[in-house]
Amino acid sequence: MQKQEFLELFKAAQRAAKYTSDENSPEVARCIQFMKRLKEAPASLAIDVVLNTTSIGNGIRFLRDHKNPQIRSEAELLSDLWRRYLYATGREQSGTSKDSV
Repeated sequence: MQKQEFLELFKAAQRAAKYTSDENSPEVARCIQFMKRLKEAPASLAIDVVLNTTSIGNGIRFLRDHKNPQIRSEAELLSDLWRRYLYATGREQSGTSKDSV
């Protein structure tokens, strides 16, 4: 996976979450599928994107605060994974708060 694909998947997850109409909406399943694919990205890519793309913090916050519990849960898992990657490399979340990732 390349950086551009990673960013496109993240934007697609946000779009799907934005247009969810109810819990059984197909957008919910799409959003979750996109986030699951993001979890498959190499750690080095995730670290690079999280540290160097300012919109990621706001986007993950939007997903973690979503009204749908399935989206919130998957977003928490994704956020926790990215946080573990950052801590495993000993990197600080420069320019972002702990809540943004």
